[in-house]
Amino acid sequence: MQISCFVEAQCSLGEGPIWDANRDGLWWVDILEQRVYFAPAKGNPVQQWTMPELVGFVLPRADGRLWAGFKSGLHLLDITDPASFFIERLNRIDTDQPSIRFNDAATDATGALYAATMDMEEQQPLGTITRYELTKDGELLPPVVLAKNFIIANGPAVFSDPHTLYMVESIGHSGRSKGVWRVSTGSDNAVEEETLWLDWPYDGSPDGSTVDSANNVWLGHYGGNTIRQYSANAQLLQAIELPVINPTKIAIHPDGSLFVTSARKGASEQQLADYPLTGSILKIEFL
Repeated sequence: MQISCFVEAQCSLGEGPIWDANRDGLWWVDILEQRVYFAPAKGNPVQQWTMPELVGFVLPRADGRLWAGFKSGLHLLDITDPASFFIERLNRIDTDQPSIRFNDAATDATGALYAATMDMEEQQPLGTITRYELTKDGELLPPVVLAKNFIIANGPAVFSDPHTLYMVESIGHSGRSKGVWRVSTGSDNAVEEETLWLDWPYDGSPDGSTVDSANNVWLGHYGGNTIRQYSANAQLLQAIELPVINPTKIAIHPDGSLFVTSARKGASEQQLADYPLTGSILKIEFL
């Protein structure tokens, strides 16, 4: 394989990379700096937009707009004009708990959104995994909460079968172990089974999960420098050491290449000296 720096950056909390086949480029966010980024296939020029709130994720939609998970709630984001953007609020999630925010998300083949929330104080299990859909007229249907009791909910990642979902608890507590959880839903999207799929065996924390075309699961590693690929039955297939600390999430290009975001938040001065590309976006090509 060949590991290169796709975009050299200083992201405080680079997260949520997603390849946009229609625009032929990569979206990602810096949550703490409230920025949305887009880079074309060649890497430059990089476009960036500053949002009015912390932004946990953006995900492209079939209509050209983006799902956007802001601190206060779910929005639609229109960036068809590179010089400006338009935001439409869909709901609020912080009315009862001001410390809650969106953290990560994924879509399935139907366009439905699976979004994770977390407690920004990293103390209480306030986080959930929730499914969102819009009507053909653009109205938000009542959200379906699939799982609760997370301090930091991450992932989520959708199997090729839209009724199988992976989700991550990055900290862990007495009511939910640190690791990757697997949820099965029925035809009505109601949860039928929830199991601990991977009990995290390393230091640091599991971060964003992504499912590839073979239904293998890729995981980031906050506090480490390695991304890992697991089979659907949780067998480790490969571990790739990277020249960054805190690789947060992996995006997969249609050709199988990987893009990895990373974060400077929580890294020591020594770690940043040892891993100077931390905060950048890496590209991994399999030769």
